[in-house]
Amino acid sequence: MPNPPQIRGLSLAMIGEFNPTIFQPRWFSSENILTVEEAESAVVQIVHPDVTSFGLPWLNLTVQRERFDAICTAQPYFERLAGLVSKTFQLLRHTPIRMMGINNEAHYRASSIDTWHALGHKLAPKEFWKEFFADPGLQTLTIRQTPRTDDQNGHRQVTVEPSVRTTPGVFIATNDHFILGGQEILGATKAVDLLQTRWSDSIAFSEDVFSRISEQL
Repeated sequence: MPNPPQIRGLSLAMIGEFNPTIFQPRWFSSENILTVEEAESAVVQIVHPDVTSFGLPWLNLTVQRERFDAICTAQPYFERLAGLVSKTFQLLRHTPIRMMGINNEAHYRASSIDTWHALGHKLAPKEFWKEFFADPGLQTLTIRQTPRTDDQNGHRQVTVEPSVRTTPGVFIATNDHFILGGQEILGATKAVDLLQTRWSDSIAFSEDVFSRISEQL
């Protein structure tokens, strides 16, 4: 029987050189990326040359001089988040971007304490650690594929931890990390191309990881 997630989240992060004051709700609505109604209802935390941050029910956006973060905690809007970021940097195509991450996460409730412990034992066998601890338990497990198995620079990573949002539960996060260039300064076009061409594969990878782990619960 499927074990649906209790909480979902997805973020798109970029490292580069940004002008935070551009990224205001009114700019997004003027470019038809957000509706006028969304721009007017946005909760603006700060607009400053060093950082701009605002929120909508489906979006939290924070832009610093060297980092761009778009976060969505409503799964029906995940595709729209990708579209928002793509449209933004199609317009701001000269923005230097060096790295990009597609980060997917989920919290799952375990059916019992026993199944919760059993997953920890399966992912991180305890025999070795019993030499050092009377009752060892998994706190954080991170598995990384470096180099990537496709033609891109970067890595793929999965992290599993006890959930702090649902008890007993498990938090699972995937990080699909792309390094866009070395010392060369690249515009945003490559980041947009990668987002558009790798998005479906990245989401499928995350969903497969979530399904295989959560079915143990």
